Amino acid sequence: MALWGFSRESTQVASGANTEASIRKGYRPLPQASGSEEPDTGGNAQNANKRNVIATTAGWVRRVNRTKTEAPTVNIQFDEVLVAAAPGGGLYYTSNTHLGRPDIVEIFVKTNANNVISANLSANLYVVFNMPVHLRASSNALSISIANTAGGNHGIARIAASAAARANVANNVMIFTMPKLQGRTGSLKATYHINAQSITVTGNPLYNPEQSTTHAANLVITGAVANGLNNGWGSRIVNFTVSPRGV
Repeated sequence: MALWGFSRESTQVASGANTEASIRKGYRPLPQASGSEEPDTGGNAQNANKRNVIATTAGWVRRVNRTKTEAPTVNIQFDEVLVAAAPGGGLYYTSNTHLGRPDIVEIFVKTNANNVISANLSANLYVVFNMPVHLRASSNALSISIANTAGGNHGIARIAASAAARANVANNVMIFTMPKLQGRTGSLKATYHINAQSITVTGNPLYNPEQSTTHAANLVITGAVANGLNNGWGSRIVNFTVSPRGV
């Protein structure tokens, strides 16, 4: 239990200087405590294995969603309870007196085998929450600024909330579409970073559907999350690289 938490995001380290702060964000545990001790090739504990670990009214669970292929096709949800916990008194740890609203705990991009993103091609930015989130049907748009730190071009990653949508993975990962980013002159690569920021939005289109529509997500990317940017395999890369030749 000691590796797990149920407190507010404001009680955690928000800066990006502490590597462990980015791993523990949202009071999720270290990767080893959520079911895996597999290191990646760089010797770092992977974060990818806990992207489907979320807080629910049952406590911390690992959620897997599957689609039954035989007719009639239906979506099936499996919740493996890792830490069964509830404070009692008719309250849950996802209530306002404890974890409260869904918080952003990780951001990642999917790089290719050369650990880069190819220039001038569409790519996604994935935003992971520590609870389920749902995109409310509205005319609102969510956007995240992308900064170029060496060459390339500034950009905006967006979600157009024109229709209701269930989040991916454990109903906790929202996908932002990035613009076609550029490399540097010739074959030189450009470097990009997601700075700490509040996601730009009008209204409250994201909420925890297992609580209520008023349980709006906290749309803040802290420094710890920004500097804990991962690639698709869960290795911390901080910045991502865009290559004109994809290598």
